[in-house]
Amino acid sequence: MTRPAAYTIRETLDNGRAYDCNMCPHASPDLDAARAHYAVHVAGPDTLTALKGVVALSDRKHDAWDKAHAAIAKAEPKG
Repeated sequence: MTRPAAYTIRETLDNGRAYDCNMCPHASPDLDAARAHYAVHVAGPDTLTALKGVVALSDRKHDAWDKAHAAIAKAEPKG
């Protein structure tokens, strides 16, 4: 199975390059930043699953726990 291209290289007005993410509206100024940004997309589902597991094990109510619950709610698919 092949994956779609992670980013599209675009020439900028100042004769530089920008790397446009093909999964969201983000544009990176260089190839390393584009690769790092794409890695976040790829790791996202696994990270969410891991976060849910860690929060489920925790029975402590504190700021970090509240922030984790808010992040989970924000990352869950709507609909």
